Amino acid sequence: MEGTRLMKKRIVAALVLLLLGISIGAVSLSGVHQFFSFGVKRKANLPDVDDSPTLRNGGGYVLVGGQEGTWFTKSQYPALTRLDLSSNKTVSLSPVSGEGTVWSGGYNGSSWFITGWGSEGGEESPNPYFYSYNGSSGFNGTLSDPSTESEWAGGDIFATSANGSGWFVSGMGSGVLGKGQPTNHLSAGFVRGNSFLDLTSELPREMDGILYANSYNGSGWLVGGGYENRGVLFYYNGTAFEDLTGRISSAVETFHSVQSIAWNGKYWLVGGIGFLAIYNGSKFVDLTRELQAAIPLKTNSSKLNSINAIAWNGSSWLLGGGEPVAVNATFSYAWLAELSSSLSISGSSRDLPEYTNNSSSSVLSISYSNTSGDWIIGGYSRHSGLLLIDSKWGVVDLSNLVKGVMTYVDWVGST
Repeated sequence: MEGTRLMKKRIVAALVLLLLGISIGAVSLSGVHQFFSFGVKRKANLPDVDDSPTLRNGGGYVLVGGQEGTWFTKSQYPALTRLDLSSNKTVSLSPVSGEGTVWSGGYNGSSWFITGWGSEGGEESPNPYFYSYNGSSGFNGTLSDPSTESEWAGGDIFATSANGSGWFVSGMGSGVLGKGQPTNHLSAGFVRGNSFLDLTSELPREMDGILYANSYNGSGWLVGGGYENRGVLFYYNGTAFEDLTGRISSAVETFHSVQSIAWNGKYWLVGGIGFLAIYNGSKFVDLTRELQAAIPLKTNSSKLNSINAIAWNGSSWLLGGGEPVAVNATFSYAWLAELSSSLSISGSSRDLPEYTNNSSSSVLSISYSNTSGDWIIGGYSRHSGLLLIDSKWGVVDLSNLVKGVMTYVDWVGST
């Protein structure tokens, strides 16, 4: 698989984005004037990674997924941990043996569906795995007809979300698409029980790229990706895809690869390399300039900067980024920013640990726990996994819990 895996490094090669300043922006959405205040998250005095206090909150647990070892090398191994928030106790789970990574997961109200890339035996086998976890035990799913997933061979699922009957998945296949030779390409599918429906041939556009993100709004999925300065965005209603790439390109001048999408009950927030936008199902609103004014200058002109993670807590958004997921970091800085839906809500005063400003780092995933009322933040810094809990008791650095286990925290999930 090494040759196939190494091909992916060029998919997420360098783009330029400078993010700086502070501002408040106002946009009009479907005739209703929505206000968004961006606040730079200021530095906080956080404990050292080896001196983390126990969280004091309402409990619950978090799933933390990623990998040990460097992206797209032979030595990379999947890592998945359950963290109990009331005690900081961790339990290691085994989504797949052998090489691989945990890219993504989703929750349907009763169980988790976790996936990524993994190899049990030969370098090109199996296709992306499916791991289910019900809060106490987990198991690997087996498709009734594995051949239905054949065009994903050697590829990765980067995002998944549920609609109540199954899981929409998106990412990159590396097998044969149509007639020809194996090649990296956009891929999508739907998993229901132990059956797999490959939707890749129905995608409106194909390219050497990745569908990094998807999000369900109760009626359909917004799914996006691309690579470098080429972005794609589709809507899937469960029957057919609609190509939104041209529309968002016209509305958002700096539209590039889509890296993150989230729904808050009224609209989607879409982020990626060099842009941030709202989509309410009919109209796109460009928020890129507001975001550029909200984030201090942290990268020079030769480095990437991307919105890798977006999460909603019922009243505001938390965004995080740095270099895009699956880029071997050279010298980047992780960042966080808060986007409020009311002028009465200011930006948070909490921030990432100081040490993330002195080494290669990035925020890759954010989740909000309704159970505990905490933001869960994952990423990497200093060649090790970054794990933070932003709770009512303050920002707690729990990176020591994944030190030596995860080089990257690719995904965090909470209920």
